[in-house]
Amino acid sequence: LDFKQIEIIKGSSAALYGGDAIAGIINLITKQPVEKKELTILLNKTSLGGEDINAFFAKKWKKFGLSFLTANNFQSAKDISKNGFSEMPATTTFTLAPVLHYYVNATTKIRLGVNVSFDKRKGGDMVVLNNGADNLHTYFEENISNRIATQFQFDKQLNKVSSLTFKNSIAFFNRSINTSNSLFSGKQTSIFSELVYKHSYTKHQVVAGISLVSDQFKEDTLKSHLKRNYHYQTIGLFAQDDWKIANKVTVETGMRIDFQNQFNLFVLPRLAILYKINENFYLRAGAGIGYKLPTIFSTASEEAGINTIAPLNNNILPEKSVGENLDINYKTIINGEIMATINQSFFITQINNPLILEGQNFVNKQSPIVTRGFETSIRLKMENFQLFTGYTFVDAQRRYIASPNAVPLTPMHKIVSTLSYEKEDDFTIGTEIFYTSSMFRDFDARSKAYTVVGLMIQKHFKYFSLILNCENIFDLRQTGFENIVNPPFSNPTFKQIYAPLDGRIFNVAVRIKL
Repeated sequence: LDFKQIEIIKGSSAALYGGDAIAGIINLITKQPVEKKELTILLNKTSLGGEDINAFFAKKWKKFGLSFLTANNFQSAKDISKNGFSEMPATTTFTLAPVLHYYVNATTKIRLGVNVSFDKRKGGDMVVLNNGADNLHTYFEENISNRIATQFQFDKQLNKVSSLTFKNSIAFFNRSINTSNSLFSGKQTSIFSELVYKHSYTKHQVVAGISLVSDQFKEDTLKSHLKRNYHYQTIGLFAQDDWKIANKVTVETGMRIDFQNQFNLFVLPRLAILYKINENFYLRAGAGIGYKLPTIFSTASEEAGINTIAPLNNNILPEKSVGENLDINYKTIINGEIMATINQSFFITQINNPLILEGQNFVNKQSPIVTRGFETSIRLKMENFQLFTGYTFVDAQRRYIASPNAVPLTPMHKIVSTLSYEKEDDFTIGTEIFYTSSMFRDFDARSKAYTVVGLMIQKHFKYFSLILNCENIFDLRQTGFENIVNPPFSNPTFKQIYAPLDGRIFNVAVRIKL
């Protein structure tokens, strides 16, 4: 409810946004308080026992502004495939996010916020979830995650062409994973600070700054009997210059130098070029370098079970990446009625020293993971109709494995299409289709291709909107293709998940604006 807009920056952006921004970033821009009060309440109920109660408030006074978001979600455990195990865990989530804005004067403002989230999920054998364990039914998995994160931002407009921004965030993350045969608990403390100076002159826009990142993990060894603690500290110096060398050409050069307490020095250059052929047609190309510090936490270790993972060896290296991208964007009007936007992008990313789980140990591979592909998107708008269609081709290869070397659970082909009709301030109706091609799975056969279709209707009234939605109309489920639970059921293993498990879901929501 508090989103203002979402920005997608394609291509390696590590020079400005940090070492692990290897293929781009997504900026989630939140709403700022204005003098007109905003109060929005969203109530939602699903056909599978889910409930959402969310609210957002924002208001600006002379010197102060306040925004407040609360999101609360509840879900009961559901065995949709009737195999005795929950596809949807019992879930309880509470989130609170108040933010205070202080407008010191016309050139200075301060933002102070806190985000608090408590999440508990429990799934497994339905007998255990409903009645408790017995001699035959013992399996369950319980995840408890508690997060508290502070946010501080100081903005100072020094003059018409220069500004200074200081940001700080301190985050505490406690997580427990309890299963029928193992326990895990740990605490992560993360600190982020950044000072940025911006200056514009003639044909240049310069950004320069310094950042400090601290990431510390401490494990509760009384539960897991393992010690996999780490404490990473990184000081970064960075600069970027957007230079408009001609009316049609802009060159963006960037550099980040990170000093890391365990892995020494990282130098991360970046180069991007924008060429505007005319107002409706441009090309953009970029390249950059990034890296990622090693930890035991990954999708692979979650699937294997955190408590089966050995501590990292002393000779483990960070992953390093090289990425390149090209974008072509064109806008036009067809027959004087249809506004068309066409985007064609190409990308390639190589990850060196990839960190791979083998058995219980993470190891660095000498050969890289290479991902290359392209994305085509077309958006058409005519009066009240909008049509969006996108196709993505991804060829992701593990060069350290003989054929077949495709990265598992990475489809080569994906298509998404959305069609909507909107009569402003009255109603909206839309449908969406997602196609996912077959993909490889580790230690298993290829998956099946599948298509998911959804439908949404929204009716606006003076103070509220009524939303009716159906996701996965044709009830596509992986459990319709195969049994995903492998015996023994007291200690089962599961096939890799590549398609929806929850199937068809109806929901009705009321959005109230006061």
